[in-house]
Amino acid sequence: ATPEQKLSILGNELRTPVEVIRGYASVIKKHVESNKVDPTEILNDINQIGKAADKIKKLLDELIQSR
Repeated sequence: ATPEQKLSILGNELRTPVEVIRGYASVIKKHVESNKVDPTEILNDINQIGKAADKIKKLLDELIQSR
């Protein structure tokens, strides 16, 4: 694949975990704003954000190693 194609693929692969992070952050914000904070739900949301961040780190590590 050309460098442009690789960059396009990477961009698409990064988009999903970024949207996961945004979505879970929004859910946490709504819970806190409504004063309906369930610690178990919040911890689950935070864990999902962590997993998405790990995916982004892995993709970036792969990008750096491929150069």
